[in-house]
Amino acid sequence: MSSEITWIEGDYLSRIANTFSFTNSAINDDIIDHGTVLGYCFMLEEWHIMPMIWEDVDGTVRQYVLHTYSPNTITLYAFQTGDVLDPSIIEEYRFLLITDNTVMGGKGVSTEKDILTKLTEAGVDVNNYYEVMDYFGLKY
Repeated sequence: MSSEITWIEGDYLSRIANTFSFTNSAINDDIIDHGTVLGYCFMLEEWHIMPMIWEDVDGTVRQYVLHTYSPNTITLYAFQTGDVLDPSIIEEYRFLLITDNTVMGGKGVSTEKDILTKLTEAGVDVNNYYEVMDYFGLKY
């Protein structure tokens, strides 16, 4: 639940941002080398894939919520044009760890891209949380 997140001021690619990191031992070498982590956030009564990017009507302010992952860690970032962002509108975050260590990627093609391509070819819209969950036979 997002109410359990304590954001701290940090940075994302040298931009000021709210950050939150948590430990997840399932982010192992197999995920790093042969998989991906899809992140979703629940807001305004629906699931959205991350990164979430909002832009105001005139395009002067953009807001971003995204995640990165590294061994044993997932980090969330929230920032907007020129400042940190309080993403309190987001009610919940969920992450799907997907690995496919049997797939050999094409030269110069990341395993993440291979996995996303396979899902797309199977008719799964990775932007749709429910389609991805159904594809893997997971409960919402």
